[in-house]
Amino acid sequence: MGVQESTRIEEIVRHLRDRLNGDGRAYAERFVRQFYDRVPPEDLTGTDTDRLYAMALSFWRFGAERKTGTITIRAFNPTLEEHGWTSAHSVIEIVNDDMPFLLDSLLGELTQ
Repeated sequence: MGVQESTRIEEIVRHLRDRLNGDGRAYAERFVRQFYDRVPPEDLTGTDTDRLYAMALSFWRFGAERKTGTITIRAFNPTLEEHGWTSAHSVIEIVNDDMPFLLDSLLGELTQ
């Protein structure tokens, strides 16, 4: 990870610290760092900090509802009221235990 991405992720984490309190904050911080760890720099710099924070938090909360050993999927059009952020695109979120080749298989199916 380059300096630019690292700085941007730290901005998002500071944003999180200003808004979240309690026991889950440390887990949320760790999640945000991992969530954005491999995102291309142009995707981070071209998006508002509030939006990046809300996107990660929405997904973190969604994933927190999943029971170990199950797969949780949602396809939705995010709204400010329900998810804390918006997008001109539909979003597919998948949370599951680590499985080899799962991402490649999913991308292949979505491409078809």
